[in-house]
Amino acid sequence: MMGISALYAPVEGTSVLQAFDLNIGRTGLSEAEARKLGYNIVTSVSCGLDSTHYYPMHANITT
Repeated sequence: MMGISALYAPVEGTSVLQAFDLNIGRTGLSEAEARKLGYNIVTSVSCGLDSTHYYPMHANITT
């Protein structure tokens, strides 16, 4: 970028599925995969909407 050489590890492992009223998504490594690779990880749980509030049939989701 801007004439400066840089390394960028590729991002992979993203998938999304909607089956009827169920939405599932994932990006990156799972907690188990990260631990196995030696990463020092921190986990958290958060709640929010699975789509914007004005979109029909939005629902709460826990990630």
